Amino acid sequence: MTKEIKDWSKQISGLEQLGIDDTTGLYSEILATAHDVGYKVPDEQLIETEDADALKKVIPDLHKGLMKFHDAAKKEAAAKETATEKKPAAKKREAAPKTKTAKTPKKQATPAVQKEVVDKSKDANMATAKTAKKAAAKPAKKTAKKAAPAKGKKTAAANARTPVSRNPFGDNAVIKVLNKDHGIKPGSQRGDRVAVVMKYNGKKVADFFAKEKAPFNRTDTLRFLIDKGVITVK
Repeated sequence: MTKEIKDWSKQISGLEQLGIDDTTGLYSEILATAHDVGYKVPDEQLIETEDADALKKVIPDLHKGLMKFHDAAKKEAAAKETATEKKPAAKKREAAPKTKTAKTPKKQATPAVQKEVVDKSKDANMATAKTAKKAAAKPAKKTAKKAAPAKGKKTAAANARTPVSRNPFGDNAVIKVLNKDHGIKPGSQRGDRVAVVMKYNGKKVADFFAKEKAPFNRTDTLRFLIDKGVITVK
């Protein structure tokens, strides 16, 4: 089944009472979910601005389109699952019962043959006893002692620190600029943030999050540029 996503209907019903921070956060959350489930957001709903009123105009339509897309995906997945359950399982062929063959009674060995068998058994037991004595006489192999690490030296593993991922794209994801003529007005708040992203062409997105400070390291700026076809992050 298709994974369920959050329904923001309650927040949208009180959208007019939200401040700029809450409005921006709501828009970014819906936009990120759309990106994750593969919903293509219409260009007119892809905006990046600090104007709360402008965001409030596009949020309802963005939410409506996302939920409609998700409902259709759930119905399609349910139909496939139902079709799979109805398909009859292949019948296994029943194995034919095995018939028991009558065993031919063994002929009793003659006294001469019996004696030969007994003598061979004794010889085998003596050989086994000799082998066991030789094995016991051999000294046990000494196991090599593990070299103790030199005192005062720390191993590389002790000094290694586990990196903490601060971005949803993965530590090895790289920013690649596809279109430098993006048409975004330079000198504006959005233009300044985009200019910072452009400096990381061919570099890891982890460096972008680590070196840049708010508001120039925003995730929604990257998602905005990805959906516009200006950059890729992978």
